Amino acid sequence: MRYWVFILPVAAVLSFCQCKGGAGSGEPSSDEDAAMLGGVWQSADDDAYVFRVVGDTIFYPDRRLLPVHFRIYRDTIFLDGNNNVTKYVIEKFTPNVLHFRNQSGELVKLHKAQEPVPDVDFYAAEETFLDVNQTFERRDTVVVAADGKRYHCYVQVNPTSYKVVKDNLNNEGMDVGKVYYDNIINVAVYVGATRLYFHDFTKREFSSFVPEEIMPLCILSDVIYQGCDTAGVTFRAQLRVPESASSYVADICISAGGEMSLSAGK
Repeated sequence: MRYWVFILPVAAVLSFCQCKGGAGSGEPSSDEDAAMLGGVWQSADDDAYVFRVVGDTIFYPDRRLLPVHFRIYRDTIFLDGNNNVTKYVIEKFTPNVLHFRNQSGELVKLHKAQEPVPDVDFYAAEETFLDVNQTFERRDTVVVAADGKRYHCYVQVNPTSYKVVKDNLNNEGMDVGKVYYDNIINVAVYVGATRLYFHDFTKREFSSFVPEEIMPLCILSDVIYQGCDTAGVTFRAQLRVPESASSYVADICISAGGEMSLSAGK
């Protein structure tokens, strides 16, 4: 006896507007819906360029912001950020209009821009811009201790390509990963023509003075000469979280014999 099985295509290409009420259900939208997000989107309020979508990635018109992978499930867009996943519930979605709720529940209204977009750069992940928050700087100070010993102190701030990524909100209230770059700071101390001390400091050497959960967000921003006495020379290391009031300090003490020690900044 033969049995015939018929498989019927059911709801293979439902759009977001037909799927309200199912956010986060785990059912993916059609490929057509994801492809419809492709292109450059502008704010409906002031026509500012917000992002460009290429394939499954969102790029921003700001070289400090990391591109982000997105996924669409029913009426929700999920962004796979640097430290977390954020979701935005879609209120309206057509080939040229996108309305969604941001992290604060505010309605964000976008419309698709006409291509080509003039004078706007959307940056890729492999691009590196060391001038975002960094400046090469070299300072030297000559001081005389009470015992007559003459110290010549050098501090050199060297930019690096070591990224520090901090979560921020952009103008649309979306969670974005903002990139900053750390520094390596060289400290050298001479007595006359004799080099007493020479070392490249990184932020990890000051980890005992910064809370463990904050350390990944910190940048070694500067080392500043503090003073000298018969015991030696003191510098102050500054570690800060970019665009935040959070900052931490530690003292670097170079003894008259060239020995280095660290202590909590007073």
